[in-house]
Amino acid sequence: MAIDESEAFGIETFGVSLRDNDNNSVGYFTTVSGDPYGTSAPVNTWAFSEDTKALYYKYGAGVNDWNIIFTPDMVVSVKPTYSGDDLTTLEYYDSTSQITANRVAKTDLTYTSDLLTSEVCTYYASDGTTTLKTITLTYTYNGSEQLTNIEVS
Repeated sequence: MAIDESEAFGIETFGVSLRDNDNNSVGYFTTVSGDPYGTSAPVNTWAFSEDTKALYYKYGAGVNDWNIIFTPDMVVSVKPTYSGDDLTTLEYYDSTSQITANRVAKTDLTYTSDLLTSEVCTYYASDGTTTLKTITLTYTYNGSEQLTNIEVS
């Protein structure tokens, strides 16, 4: 799937759609009151709750499988790791004590030259080690370092 950044976003009635070069909606950003459980979605959708400030994600079409991926009280502290000037890892904790048992999520970042080429986002159970969900974002650039494609898996 290729995305032309000049045509990538479309404003729609209930949010913003991310479109591919053929003008097909491949992702959707919207807001909800309360939670989105039971709400249908035509494509991969991110929903932000205006009431609770939580962020939800749904893979594919339909009404099932909404996942809460962030709540304001979920992350209390963040631990960044660098390699030189590059941010390589972000670990999110539900406490100021940054130990594995308190870890709720981790994002590993990979670069080619100075360009971010992938993000692997891992969400953990309450023990901080059992993986609940992993989302990988892969970025592709053209020769002039313009972002040309984002793949979510």
